[in-house]
Amino acid sequence: RKPAGSLPTLEIYDTEEGTGAQLPPWLRTTSYSGVVGRENEALFVAARQFEGGRAVVFVQPLDKHWTDQLFERWRMIVRISSRATRNDSGDTKINFEDNALKDVFGDNVGRNIIWGDITELTDWNTGKELTNRSLFMLIVNPPSNLFSYYFGTSAGEYFKILASIIAGIATLLMAMYFVAALFAAVLIFSISRAVNRIEKGTRAVERGDFSYRIKMKRHNQLGAMAMSFDRMTESIGSLLASVTEKERLQSEIAIAATIQRNLLPKEGPTFNGVSFSAHFEPTTSIGGDYYDVFNLDKSRLAVAIGDVSGHGLSTGLVMAMVKAAITTLVEEGADETSLFHRLNELVFRSTERRAFMTLAFTIFDLDRRTIRHTNAGHLYPYLLRRGAQAPISIESPSLPLGVRANLTTYAVEMELHEGDAIVYLSDGIVEAQDENGEPLGFEQLESLLAAYTEASPSVIRDAILDAVAQHSGTRPADDDRTVMIVKFDSLRTAIVEAEALETAPALV
Repeated sequence: RKPAGSLPTLEIYDTEEGTGAQLPPWLRTTSYSGVVGRENEALFVAARQFEGGRAVVFVQPLDKHWTDQLFERWRMIVRISSRATRNDSGDTKINFEDNALKDVFGDNVGRNIIWGDITELTDWNTGKELTNRSLFMLIVNPPSNLFSYYFGTSAGEYFKILASIIAGIATLLMAMYFVAALFAAVLIFSISRAVNRIEKGTRAVERGDFSYRIKMKRHNQLGAMAMSFDRMTESIGSLLASVTEKERLQSEIAIAATIQRNLLPKEGPTFNGVSFSAHFEPTTSIGGDYYDVFNLDKSRLAVAIGDVSGHGLSTGLVMAMVKAAITTLVEEGADETSLFHRLNELVFRSTERRAFMTLAFTIFDLDRRTIRHTNAGHLYPYLLRRGAQAPISIESPSLPLGVRANLTTYAVEMELHEGDAIVYLSDGIVEAQDENGEPLGFEQLESLLAAYTEASPSVIRDAILDAVAQHSGTRPADDDRTVMIVKFDSLRTAIVEAEALETAPALV
């Protein structure tokens, strides 16, 4: 007989009442409890064997009646796919009816517990496990059901009490957090205010304003530090007030020397495949030598080297003036003739004692592979080329800048080969004298350069400086010494890199 409260779809089979004839043979002889697959439906089956060969089997289909009862009693949502099939590789494909999952994921995500379960099925006809089909159940269960399952039917009250305790603890912790945050904010504000005032003081000292006073009370270590800072600035201010005029002048000269060195480029061209090295050594604090590097466009670069006659502050001022003028003219795109003409006017007009300046200016076109050199009385640069027996002098005769009101210059153009290195020197290198007054000379210098046609710019630079040092010995330099070397290691790499920078999108 059907138990009270059973579902209308419950099936009962009894071998003594004739319904057992509908059972497959294995259920008539076997006690069994599990999930069985019959055609396209899944069944809960419980079979019991009794003495005398009697078998009673209860079969409950996992149908809509069953899922509706779960929802009514426990608010549990269950969706079933008994058509979960497997392919030959063992992967399972789950099939649900249309719109079967809408009420599962609608309002339940984040509120109820959702999980899936795969159960193997026993074949209704044979009693053997089905190898090509499984049962998949998608289950939505309220947390209160699980809480009641694990902790009993009265767990709801305990859950409310526990939730209240947790809420109280959370509120207490939040209150403590806000109190701690408020205390930390006050402390941080106090410290940051003191630190900011001290920082303003250090910035004022950095600017040279030693009259600045922090004026903080000595409540803590920061206050003591501020008071020490005020005493320090006061002492420094008094000390500076007592410095003599000679010391002030020396300081200004040292600053001017630093500025002059900063005017000279610290790095060479930005083209990959082009290496660069330079050395500047003035005889006094401020020298008259000058060199510079310009990136004209994606395939052209230029270098300049010059030497102002004389020594000291006046030569440094002329050098700085010419440096600024060359930079402006190059940025304006002036050609070599205009550049040298305007520089000659500047030097001629700006020096009362008719000081002059030598200048060499070279443009390297990496695309056309040419060297275009213009000179105004400077030492001719040397071209070191692979396979050449001796360095090649790039000759372009002309008077220095500032000698006459009008200046005529000539540009020399040569081919640029892979691996070429161009060496620029000031006359302080060639005219370096030993203890007997004998200069280093061009012959010894050219013999040295002939052995370094394959070397890097830094190696060539060091070799020249070592030769000058060995030749001069302990005798101090009589003139500024400047060396600049540019080498074209890979013209292809330099051009490709320049084109890539030219075509790269601008960053805004």
